[in-house]
Amino acid sequence: MKHAVLTKIGGPESLELQETTIPKPLKDELLVKVDHAGVAFADVMMRHGKYPSAPKLPFTPGYDICGTVVETGDNVSDFNVGDKIIALTQFGGYAQYATVHHGRAIKVPELITTSEAVVLVLNYISAYQMLTKYKKLTSGNTVLIHSAAGGVGTAALQIARTMGLKTYGTCSTGKTKIVEQNGGIAIDYKTVDFAQQMRKLEPDGVDFILDPIGGNHWIQSKSVLKPKGTLVGFGFFSMFQNDKVIGSIMDIGKIMIPLILGSMLPGAKKFHMYSIKPNQYGKIQ
Repeated sequence: MKHAVLTKIGGPESLELQETTIPKPLKDELLVKVDHAGVAFADVMMRHGKYPSAPKLPFTPGYDICGTVVETGDNVSDFNVGDKIIALTQFGGYAQYATVHHGRAIKVPELITTSEAVVLVLNYISAYQMLTKYKKLTSGNTVLIHSAAGGVGTAALQIARTMGLKTYGTCSTGKTKIVEQNGGIAIDYKTVDFAQQMRKLEPDGVDFILDPIGGNHWIQSKSVLKPKGTLVGFGFFSMFQNDKVIGSIMDIGKIMIPLILGSMLPGAKKFHMYSIKPNQYGKIQ
């Protein structure tokens, strides 16, 4: 089979198409013929050597897939050969075949195509978990979503709409319609300072913020929260520009650690750093 192997740190050119044998599933795994693999920001971080738990080079990236089960491990009883599934592989998805723990796979309804289903994996799981895990949000609460026209951003907008939340979304000039079509009030960060704009629109602050930018952007976001509001970071976009590294994890940490420690004080604004972490059984926490 063919698989895309990350052979060195860098841009997309660091991926090399190679031949290897089709893997055998372990007793709790599925072997999946991959129809589609998602391209996540985590994959970009892996290419640049900035993803904390990535294997040593060379390895095959690929966080999420959609495909067909072609073989099951001896202990698997909830899936059959021929089932269409989506799954979080975390690594190894950029391949014609991939193995995945059955606890990290979900069957795809017949009405959904595989190209549609693959976008539901990482983006929608992340958005749903962030909107439900850290704060009990109820209809009418205010939410600010940064990078709202991106994959996780649009998923969060759609889920927030079903929850009855009043949602704002930052985006670039050409993407305001995407935010509005998905139920958000668009804020063009290219033309206005989002923090100043939010103070005008919500003088008392917002209840909840999703921020994948990182660094000093988190400080700005925190400034527009209500006194007991919650800020969730879920990426470090500020480390990259035009697929080149312009910052470091250490720089991010210098801002993240005080935010985490400060949120431990009684009645303080809360900060959480989100990530999807498979536990020892392979399921998603």
